[in-house]
Amino acid sequence: MQHLRALYTEIITQFNQGKDFQVDTFINELEADTASLVSDILMDDERHALHDWERMEIYVKGKDSGVSQIVSETILNLRRYLISLKIKDLIDSPVENGSYKDRSVLEAVKDYNTLHSILSEKLRRVV
Repeated sequence: MQHLRALYTEIITQFNQGKDFQVDTFINELEADTASLVSDILMDDERHALHDWERMEIYVKGKDSGVSQIVSETILNLRRYLISLKIKDLIDSPVENGSYKDRSVLEAVKDYNTLHSILSEKLRRVV
């Protein structure tokens, strides 16, 4: 952990000094054990990379290709969750003589359920 902290500090220092940061040069200036750690970190992505699959007509998407879709799905899931909480709060509203004190509660629950269904449909989730 100490190595990572020192490494982080050194990288930030070089960036703040406005130096042209080159990974190869940076690794060569490090001690052997720290240079090995940095090389392992940099090679970690390559370790699991698929090589020459295009030759077999198998096309693999890169990590970056689905990031925007994942972000959109995460935001929609969060909205769906918050809507579920709002519906629960509305349903737990005070009841008087078998009906809600505020007549707009049922209309709001209906509208939120519709919105929840729309979001579930966009996310291809079964309601």
